[in-house]
Amino acid sequence: MMKYYVGIDVGGTNIKAGIVDQEGGILIEDSIPTGAEREQKVVLKDIITSVEDLLSKSEVKPVSAGIGTPGLINRNTGTVIRNYNLGWRDFAIAPALSEALGIPVTLENDADAAALGEVVAGCAKDAVKALIITLGTGVGSGYVVGERIVRGCEFGRLF
Repeated sequence: MMKYYVGIDVGGTNIKAGIVDQEGGILIEDSIPTGAEREQKVVLKDIITSVEDLLSKSEVKPVSAGIGTPGLINRNTGTVIRNYNLGWRDFAIAPALSEALGIPVTLENDADAAALGEVVAGCAKDAVKALIITLGTGVGSGYVVGERIVRGCEFGRLF
């Protein structure tokens, strides 16, 4: 039986959400404006609405979700400690999403998540080591070795 997952990428300009299968295929996706000047709880509500809409259109039940956000995060608690381009502080986004969606949600730094995604199913598929640089509202990086994110070697810059 095919397993499905929700992926959410929070950017300074747009939030992209999608449902993917266990082989990395994209079933359905959506993009909404972030509205960086808005309160974090308002942005959270938009993310939940977007994902719920995707779930109703796809008619699948994902087993879990992952969300990538820029900034300093605590993976263990699913909390964005500080996000400079959105102004988020101490935002327990993963637990809130998990409660709303009824599935486990994992939080990751967006550049680290992008790097892992490229190694698992993207342009760096099957690479033993990969350094991925992300360009958007800011600049970030993620380093992956053997399909594992290497912590502590990120660099970035917010414009």
